[in-house]
Parts: sequence; structure tokens; C-alpha cells
Amino acid sequence: MSYWTQSSTWAAGVDIEVLEESALAMAQSTIQQAINESEISRAELARRMQRVPSFVSRMLTGSHNLTIKTMA
Repeated sequence: MSYWTQSSTWAAGVDIEVLEESALAMAQSTIQQAINESEISRAELARRMQRVPSFVSRMLTGSHNLTIKTMA
């Protein structure tokens, strides 16, 4: 337990890395749910975002090291 309390990511009782990963997972899930409900394809989302389709795929599958800034 002492490892966790001495970690540089431990601040005010919250593990920042876990918090960031949770936020990214929730954002990915929310975006995927919106895509499903609106019945648009990932390719269409990419077009609307002015990105290549592979960017959207990487963003939603978690195969890309995303940051909260990228998701925003």
C-alpha cells in the first residue's frame, strides 16, 4: 500500500492515471453510443470531423495512445 501513497500520480487520495483512463473510456463509450443512436458510420463521423477514418477507429478502439486533449 505504501507504493500507492508514494506514487507521483497520487494526489489528494486520487490516482490521476486511473482517473484519466476512466474518463477516456467513458468518452469512447459515449461517442460510440452517439454513433449507434444517430446511425452514422465511423467514416461519416471522420468526414464531419475533417479527419481520416483511421483516426476515428483508433480513437474508439483504444489502439491509439489518446490523451484527454485529443478526445476533446
